[in-house]
Amino acid sequence: MQWITDDNKGVKQDRNLVVMDFSDADKYRFYDFDSLSGGDYISDAVLEIQQPEEDETTADPGMPDGDFEATALTPNGMLVVAGLSVADDNGDRTPELGVMDPTKKAFFNVKTNLIKATENAAIKSIRRPISRSPWSGSPARTTSTGC
Repeated sequence: MQWITDDNKGVKQDRNLVVMDFSDADKYRFYDFDSLSGGDYISDAVLEIQQPEEDETTADPGMPDGDFEATALTPNGMLVVAGLSVADDNGDRTPELGVMDPTKKAFFNVKTNLIKATENAAIKSIRRPISRSPWSGSPARTTSTGC
């Protein structure tokens, strides 16, 4: 969950909070404080953006593809969103960043795969295997980490 603003222009007019939600199809859901009923939070959303890995044909091309989307609010009010890429032929997923103006209905077309963007950098990102996922207890895939 990420707080965005305390703006209050009217019912269902603001995007005060954003939540990466895994109910139904995985979606990035925005809420207006005026519209939160405390009941059916899915229908309380004022904007939903479906995660690309759910359906690439209708995906927002600027949104990171999948997994849990971590969000940070920048000083100028934009949202920087981190997620993972679609799995490659080896099943590996790499970190991606996307940027969104929460007053708009889509991400900017600037999605960046951090491994690809830094492959020719002087300091290399390296892949290190993790023997087990800390969340599921199941064996994890190789993940990318910085030096």
